[in-house]
Amino acid sequence: MRYLSLVKPVAMLLAVLLTSIASAEPRSMRLGGVISDSTPPHSWVDPCTGQLDGSLHHLLREFFEQQRGIKLLYNPAKKERDLPWANLIGQLSDGAIDALIAVPALPKLPALAYSEHAVVFSDQAVVYLKTRPVDTSNTAKWREKRGLIATMGQEPSSNANYLLAKHNGLVFRETFSVDQSIDYLITGKGDYIITGYYRARGNLLRRKMANDFVFETFRNPSTDYHFAVKARSEWEDDVDAFSDYLKGHYDSGKIEYLNNNYLKKWLNSSGECEK
Repeated sequence: MRYLSLVKPVAMLLAVLLTSIASAEPRSMRLGGVISDSTPPHSWVDPCTGQLDGSLHHLLREFFEQQRGIKLLYNPAKKERDLPWANLIGQLSDGAIDALIAVPALPKLPALAYSEHAVVFSDQAVVYLKTRPVDTSNTAKWREKRGLIATMGQEPSSNANYLLAKHNGLVFRETFSVDQSIDYLITGKGDYIITGYYRARGNLLRRKMANDFVFETFRNPSTDYHFAVKARSEWEDDVDAFSDYLKGHYDSGKIEYLNNNYLKKWLNSSGECEK
């Protein structure tokens, strides 16, 4: 009888201990929409380690892992063209992933809860050779020139710069990448590019040609990317806190500092591993 009387307290103690151990285990968040394309200073794959680097991943790891104790589980990185948004949102809805690493917030979808501030933002730019200037202040003259828009394999209707060019009646051709756009521009197959400032400048700095070009920058909120989770999910409170964290970094100038430093890091890397 004494043995039986001890069974219940011991079982209860074990249950408490197991619950404590389970609750001590860190939460994990599965991230989808991870691209392998190099988009410095925000994101690229280190060719030596295979790890994602850039200001975007700095922010995510610092906040979620270091400050919140949430383990980030990255889905394998893929080319942007192989990650259609419709599929990603379906995975989020089905619970296959917990968050989308960086998505446009215009238009906002009711199924998603977004960070209030962008995790990836970049001025856009009209880029052209100094030897072949383009007068963007005169719409009629601008329409006489041939533009180049990199749609990155997206549907044109979801590409902000494509829509901007169409809205202004510009004459342009689609390209598959910023790299291809620059190749076409250099060889005279176009007169200017409309693209992300960092994408173009980073590419041209790597080619040691940036001083040969003019960069006319402008802001387009449609090209900002936000962190997002499923609406009304367990992660909404974390995203709200992440928004506060981002605001502090924007207000203090830390975002600009990180972007500048990660752009330098990318430029100083050779793109190849030492053997």
